[in-house]
Amino acid sequence: MAQHVAAFEASQLWQYWITRTDAPEHVIGQCQVSLIARGVFQNASLGYSLAQDAQGQGYMQEALRCLINELFSPRVWLHRLEAAVRPDNIASLRVMERLGFRQEGLCKDYLYIHGAWHDHQRFAMLNPAWGPDQAPIY
Repeated sequence: MAQHVAAFEASQLWQYWITRTDAPEHVIGQCQVSLIARGVFQNASLGYSLAQDAQGQGYMQEALRCLINELFSPRVWLHRLEAAVRPDNIASLRVMERLGFRQEGLCKDYLYIHGAWHDHQRFAMLNPAWGPDQAPIY
């Protein structure tokens, strides 16, 4: 927890908790933005998870739409957002498609999860409000 607090204070990690409106005290998921890079990159990495009994009901799609709107707004103003998804995670692949992320490739042995290295498909989304010749603000 101390590492998360330090990363948040340094603007290196932003974590958000997902709840239902009818039970705001019960966390059903989370999404986080990490590897936040400014300068010429203006990029971040997106991660998320949702309780199994909450999947398939649109919660993650709704939460990520809100988060993406914030990340691409003038308050944060990222140019690019990336995400990595295991090829066997059909639900998460659907979320990427519905949100408009573009698949960019496959990373072999990308993350170590549950005792093994797993391949991940890489996805990215560009901020549609960012002009092609618009320079980053440092």
